[in-house]
Amino acid sequence: MKIFFQSIIIACTALIIFSTGCKKSENAKSAPTVSETEPANLQNPYDSFGYWHNVILDSIEQQRKTGNCAGFSASCNYIRKFYRMKNWPELAQDHFNKIPQEVMDAATDVNGFIDRYRWSDSVKTRLAHLVKIIEDVSMDSCTYPEFKNTVRCFEENVLQSGLPDADQEVILKATSIARYSGYRWIQDPELKGEYDPNALFRQFQTAGLASVTAKEVRPLSLFTRVGKWIATTMIDITCAIGELSVATGSEASDFFRELMKL
Repeated sequence: MKIFFQSIIIACTALIIFSTGCKKSENAKSAPTVSETEPANLQNPYDSFGYWHNVILDSIEQQRKTGNCAGFSASCNYIRKFYRMKNWPELAQDHFNKIPQEVMDAATDVNGFIDRYRWSDSVKTRLAHLVKIIEDVSMDSCTYPEFKNTVRCFEENVLQSGLPDADQEVILKATSIARYSGYRWIQDPELKGEYDPNALFRQFQTAGLASVTAKEVRPLSLFTRVGKWIATTMIDITCAIGELSVATGSEASDFFRELMKL
């Protein structure tokens, strides 16, 4: 019954959000624009959240090219080092311990994953809708400008929604991750095909993570038929937003991407 009412709420929210399309308020100030082929959206006050997510992943990739950062523990340690180089808050030694399980939980029941956090119902409803519009992206023909425009329309409606600042922060950090993560992964040739959710358990076992457990999944789960780059993007969003942590989102993203190679 709870799922039924959540579905009604999400559907109603979608109708309200998109009934005005991407039209700006008459009183809205004009903001600098960025090319549709680039991930930034300067109207989003939390745009740097996604920006640093990609910078960290780029840095890990560069380290791997020199023979470093091989494996989960090594990439976690590199992110700690990156935080120290930027004089950002120190990450606890157990900061990344839950990532394998969280990736599994987000991949098998994304709405349940979102619902378990402390956010308001308004935030949870909009996050669920963001996941839905990304899930509906065509894995075969979508271009990045089309993907970005879909997310940006969602952002504009959030900015005009009158939601409390704390609620907007969560949602707009999620959309920032969506734009930057989508930009990164849509260009990865190894992520062009369809994601096979049945392979997830085998990939975890191959990685030596048989202790990770899977909850029962509803028939219409997140990864029914999406592209690999879309699946990776949604993992990035959900894991980063749980703790509002760029470190968590980046490591979950790298972990899931490495699983794809197994």
